[in-house]
Amino acid sequence: MSGVIPAELDPRFEVFRAWVATQKARAATSTKKRDQFSDKTARIYESLWRGWVDWLGGRKRQWLDASPLDVRMFLDGPAPAPKDRRTRTPIEPKKMANYTQQRYWSVLQQVYSHAKVNGLLEQSPCEGITVKPQITERSQKRQVMLPGVLQLLRDPAALARFLPLEDERQWWVLRDRAAVALAAHCALSTSELIALRGQDLRDGNRALAPIAPQLPGVPAAPRMPAVDIPARDDREGRTIPLPAAALPVLEAWLARRSELLREQRKAFALNRIKQAPLAPADAPVLLSREAPAGEPLPAIDPPTVYYSFRKCLDAAIKEAGHDTEAGYVARGASILRNSVIAEWAAHLGAQKAAELAGLKPASLRAAARVAATAG
Repeated sequence: MSGVIPAELDPRFEVFRAWVATQKARAATSTKKRDQFSDKTARIYESLWRGWVDWLGGRKRQWLDASPLDVRMFLDGPAPAPKDRRTRTPIEPKKMANYTQQRYWSVLQQVYSHAKVNGLLEQSPCEGITVKPQITERSQKRQVMLPGVLQLLRDPAALARFLPLEDERQWWVLRDRAAVALAAHCALSTSELIALRGQDLRDGNRALAPIAPQLPGVPAAPRMPAVDIPARDDREGRTIPLPAAALPVLEAWLARRSELLREQRKAFALNRIKQAPLAPADAPVLLSREAPAGEPLPAIDPPTVYYSFRKCLDAAIKEAGHDTEAGYVARGASILRNSVIAEWAAHLGAQKAAELAGLKPASLRAAARVAATAG
């Protein structure tokens, strides 16, 4: 992000860097999992410390001057995440989420404790907090869907009700239906949906696309539709078969996507856009409605995924006869992913569920835990 001083050059991070160094030193000599401290963890904590010191800076204060009242006001206020890190509208825009509050509290406690131990201040402002942040009952609600909801989100007719196509020009409605179907059938996360490229959806050895009507007396070719999910740092790659119920929604979108990609290639040929569009196999499966000037349509962004999923989920909860407030807090792709993993674990066992979900061997127990929450 422009205008942000790197942590290694920012004097406000000197105490934070010293604390990170002690955490890494402890991790190097410990075999306990809870003591491990990776570079990725350090970057997460760095963003939290930045949120805190930036918040203080807006009030003309330094971290050394912070009081218990500052800490309380910060934790009781909205999360200070920059706009480019925000993936969805907060449930309570004027107050940070409960688990976010816990993460900030943890970092502040530890960094200020380190500062006190090393003589940088006499008392940590966290010590003056008499009522410490707690995980609320609301945040502990189930994170798998209630009975009947997942089934509705897999039903093409239900998706058409939840995301109605009121005008043929609203092609993004078809895209949003396809995104929900992929998550509801294949447990894809938001980042995996965004990363999908045309070549990742296939039918045997060819690209997944609508099948032309068969001639009378000619047997239909066998179909083997699947989605290939590339591996990443925290998740194994895998191939997930696509059930027949997912195909009408996916193929309707892919047909419209092909038209959009042809329009982009024509626009490039006519010099209406400066950057050549990607080939269909390399272009995002889920295209955004908007693109920077002179560029082809990029992939959908996280807020758009969240809003379409929330709209669908709210409608499905209501149609299934549940109270929209009594079920759970989450409304994005994560709760669909959890619900599908729970279903896989219940019917196929935890190990197979973990493989389909891309969980690494060390996370096999996670699938069993998710399944247990569905009871």
